[in-house]
Amino acid sequence: MNDKPNNPVTVESLAEDFVARHRNGEEVSVEEYAEAHPELADEIRDVLPAMLMMENVKEGAFDMTGAFEGGETDDGRRIEHLGDYRIVSELGRGGMGVVYEAEQESLGRRVAVKVLQAGALADPKQLSRFEMEARSAARLHHTNIVPVFGVGEHDGMHYYVMQYIQGQGLDDVLVELKRIRRTGDASETRESMHYDTSEAAQREADHSEANQVAVGMLTGQFTINSLTMIGELNPTTDHHGAEITGTELTGLAVTDTESIEPTTETNHEFWRSVTSMGMQVADALSYAHEQGILHRDIKPANLLLDLQGVVWVTDFGLAKAIDGDGLTQTGDVLGTLRYMAPETFKGQSDARSDVFSLGLTLYELITTRPAYDAEAKNELVQQVASCQIAPIRRLAPGISRDLETIINKCLERDPNHRYRSAARLRDDLKRYLSDEPIRARRITPAERLVRWCRRNPLVASLTGTIAVLLVVITVGAGMFAAKQTRLLNQANHLKRNAEVSLSSAIEARKLAETSQLAAVTASREAEKQRGEAVSARDLNLKQLVDGQINAAMTSVTHEETVDALPWLSRAVNTEADPQRQQLHTMRFQQFVQQVPRPVQMVFTEKLISTARFYNGSDRILVGGQFSADDDDRGWVKAWNVKSGDEASAELVARQDVNQLQFSPDG
Repeated sequence: MNDKPNNPVTVESLAEDFVARHRNGEEVSVEEYAEAHPELADEIRDVLPAMLMMENVKEGAFDMTGAFEGGETDDGRRIEHLGDYRIVSELGRGGMGVVYEAEQESLGRRVAVKVLQAGALADPKQLSRFEMEARSAARLHHTNIVPVFGVGEHDGMHYYVMQYIQGQGLDDVLVELKRIRRTGDASETRESMHYDTSEAAQREADHSEANQVAVGMLTGQFTINSLTMIGELNPTTDHHGAEITGTELTGLAVTDTESIEPTTETNHEFWRSVTSMGMQVADALSYAHEQGILHRDIKPANLLLDLQGVVWVTDFGLAKAIDGDGLTQTGDVLGTLRYMAPETFKGQSDARSDVFSLGLTLYELITTRPAYDAEAKNELVQQVASCQIAPIRRLAPGISRDLETIINKCLERDPNHRYRSAARLRDDLKRYLSDEPIRARRITPAERLVRWCRRNPLVASLTGTIAVLLVVITVGAGMFAAKQTRLLNQANHLKRNAEVSLSSAIEARKLAETSQLAAVTASREAEKQRGEAVSARDLNLKQLVDGQINAAMTSVTHEETVDALPWLSRAVNTEADPQRQQLHTMRFQQFVQQVPRPVQMVFTEKLISTARFYNGSDRILVGGQFSADDDDRGWVKAWNVKSGDEASAELVARQDVNQLQFSPDG
């Protein structure tokens, strides 16, 4: 090794030294360099074998930015016809051939014809690979894989015929995306397009189509405008030759290409466009892998995007049977370096290698710059071998976390850490488009809820409304419950007061009832006593009346009939028994008739118990009692019988007056 002591040792300088010694015919060993520089051993073991493999490929056979190139092997003949196919124009150059737009004259349809570039000078290995590409593509019948119609040979030139795709390679679309992102103007045209030649006009048309496809990606809308549709010369036919009606044409969105501002909304639509394309390619690769075919050269140039947003996988020139060795020889480095998986340098590739290449393509579409951006071959090899890729979020800060996770999983250096199949990648991309949780990472319950709401806006809106109502009801119920609690406490307080008042009232009632009972008892006792008193009074009155009658009868017996009249009058007034009173009245009337002279009646308000006439005088002395309950029980008064006037003042005695007598002097 010829290390220069004054310069720091780098992997690049070691690689240059390694290649120089190999070209000089020396037998160089990777381990020799690794042991001499242990601090760079890992990088040396990654980079130097790749450099050695590349040196084993003949000069000019490898293009860092394009596909595998066969060198200048064209025999120089100009092609105008290939059997039934009239060549219209060149569409592009691939790994081993040139693709032309042609017209199949017998059917009048537009097709794409791929011609082996070496022509009649092709070696058996190139011819075998070309035939394998045609056979591989012909075996595949998938919506996103360009179908092969037939294989042929004309005048020593080998070719196969494919469906013509009216679209653009993603490499051309990327150029437009970069320009639009840089200028914000989707209607800008290149100054170099202002030519009068038909070639310049074709380039202008190609640029216009690439611009429309790029704008369709940015906005999520695609338009057919007046451009010719896929597969036929007739512009009103679809992919399969069916007629397109006017309704279908007007039903497609027409994009405003004047100005595209990089807003969050356009970024979101752009990410969905990229995801949709990735899902289509992953589905095509999954199908190819199921058929036992690896593509091994997935990159933007081999993916065609038509004006309806459909992606077509093309160029199976490096395809390999999964279960077979194919035509790859030891030391062959096939494919495009910038889109290779790290394990490809070791001659190892499987379905996960195609997944890695698709991940690099998605990365470049999102960021509009390649994941491996070195220009020098040595640096590019080192980047690829060591999988040195800048974090995608650094270049696209607003990228969705899920989409970032999906792409990062595709770009894992260790194949065991990538998606195990293109089908798994397709499924995760589909979940992302459907706003469902991806399998590449777990999501939080909050994220799951947000995704569900986005997928089910109506139900989420109703649920949200119900939730708000529930919150309102809950809060209202809480407030109502608090108010009810306060009212309940107040009610309980009032209840306790009422209970106390009721208890007091009950006690008062009991006391009142007791008092009432005592009063009733007392009343009854008083009534009893009153009854007894009345009975006693009645008895006394009866006895009194009987005494008066007896006194009257005594007076009559002594022939003092006049003296009997007061007693009978008293008996009539005192008697309580109506029948006895009537009897006394009759007696009184009989005695009055027996009196020999007129009788002057003297009436008093008090009871008269006795009376006495003064002999030979008109005066009468009357005595009696007030009432049974008066303290002054007796009284005495004199009247003039003739005039009826009082003859003396009333005298009050403290006892009953039963007998009266005038004094001798009157």
